[in-house]
Amino acid sequence: MGRSRRVSTRPPVWRQVIVRTRDLDRRTTSVQVFERCVPPDQQRQRLQLIDVVEEVHPGARNKSFADGVASFVHRANLIVARYGEVVEPPGGEAQPPGLDELRLFEDVA
Repeated sequence: MGRSRRVSTRPPVWRQVIVRTRDLDRRTTSVQVFERCVPPDQQRQRLQLIDVVEEVHPGARNKSFADGVASFVHRANLIVARYGEVVEPPGGEAQPPGLDELRLFEDVA
């Protein structure tokens, strides 16, 4: 029997994406916070965290991902990106453009 597909009925959820960078040479830590609409599945969450870290640390290598937390290395930096608190959509935007199209391809087991 083939896989069936359906459109997700879950409302989009916006969360903080927190990027914590630890510089091992200088022994300093910095934190940056972004707001993103969280994808409904783990694979796209992983890709979203990679994209956010790439904005801050181009060339960072993803080492692991589990439960909405990803770790990276870049030069002498250890980087952890994770989802934080739920936030209101920026500018009253309920969801980013194109989210409905992405939902059309969600697999249902």
